[in-house]
Amino acid sequence: MTSRPVRRFTVRLGAALVVALALVGVGAVPAFAHATLEGTEPGAGAQVARTPHAITLQFSETVEASLGAVRLYDSRADRIDVGTPEHPDGRGNEVRASVPDLDDGSYVVTWRVISADSHPVRGAFTFTVGTGAGSTKVDSLAGRLLSQQGGDRAVGVAFAIARFGVFAGIVLLVGAAGFLVFVWPAGRVSARAARLVWAGWIAALVSTIGGFALQGAYAAALPFADVFKPSIWADIWDTRYGHVAAFRLLLLVVAFPLVRMLLVRRGRPLAEHPLPSW
Repeated sequence: MTSRPVRRFTVRLGAALVVALALVGVGAVPAFAHATLEGTEPGAGAQVARTPHAITLQFSETVEASLGAVRLYDSRADRIDVGTPEHPDGRGNEVRASVPDLDDGSYVVTWRVISADSHPVRGAFTFTVGTGAGSTKVDSLAGRLLSQQGGDRAVGVAFAIARFGVFAGIVLLVGAAGFLVFVWPAGRVSARAARLVWAGWIAALVSTIGGFALQGAYAAALPFADVFKPSIWADIWDTRYGHVAAFRLLLLVVAFPLVRMLLVRRGRPLAEHPLPSW
């Protein structure tokens, strides 16, 4: 028959694992959500009689347009200025940019927006203004322009490392702290256990700050040098990613005194530093 201490140990271990997995799972869910383009106006390959009032993109979910871009090019690859991308009537799954008067001819639209999981998605399509046939070379131009806007590989690698650091830090912090609270309270005086807890806290903090700094350049396909521009950081504050990063930093600041309360310095009796009942 299983003894009461063993059952208590099993219950505490299970509780710690459930808490850790739940917190990590909540943070990882958005990674599976990638926005897909469902339609455009004008349509891909469409031939319109006159200049469209705007270029409109419709997606499968809400996207961020502030760090993205909608660019318009003529058949000679000359860029044409369009309006600032915005969400028409507050519809988060649509992005619209106004268009100036265009001459008859073929045009390429390249677009880049930020999905709910903080990753950029991009694409290109063509349309023709006027009654003439569309140019066949404009299709190859679309592919070439899109490949030139892929972003800096170094920024992408650094951002991936920062994202991994956030998840790894949270797992280590929550898992180690939960283990000390529910499973091994005597380990609160262990120097190795303390190093694990603090390593998780520091990794989550540094990775969150690093990811915030990298997000602007990563989302907008900018070179690595732009990571350090304050103007890019300011743009991130208004995004969902910026809000989540700020909230995570706040939680880590709140967790700092709790971690200090949890860990007992070596040489001090554990009985004199009991944890609050909550």
